[in-house]
Amino acid sequence: MRQWHRQTAERRAEELPPAFRAAVDAYAEREGLGDLLDAETTVCSTRSEPTDAAGRGLFRRPPPPYETWLLLSATALVVVSDASGSPVAIVFRPGDLDVRRFSSPLVDDDGLEVTGAAVGASERATLFLPLDDGPAGRAFAAALQAAAGGP
Repeated sequence: MRQWHRQTAERRAEELPPAFRAAVDAYAEREGLGDLLDAETTVCSTRSEPTDAAGRGLFRRPPPPYETWLLLSATALVVVSDASGSPVAIVFRPGDLDVRRFSSPLVDDDGLEVTGAAVGASERATLFLPLDDGPAGRAFAAALQAAAGGP
């Protein structure tokens, strides 16, 4: 049973909410990346809402809804999300990523798994990117897979 309802929409970089933009700018400044949102980008946002199956119980509250923005240019994949409460950004180089469709026998969800070292990190890590299976989610997934050199 799905724990999250995901809704992905095609966006423009100019629509990035101010708090999300501030998180991206702080990351870029810390890592000396310049303005990450100046380049031509493919952009989407995914709203994630918990379903009735998401952690409800006698002493548990469901997790709050959250939003994730994905911005892809020729030189950067910017991921910014407020899943932890306030927006947090991370940046990857698309050519350094391994990208695959999320698949698990235990969790029914849609999205991508990306593995790579974030800009400024010394080790590789895997990150889940929430995307629905609609036109906007599929288009962004295809663009990211192509930028990463995948199928």
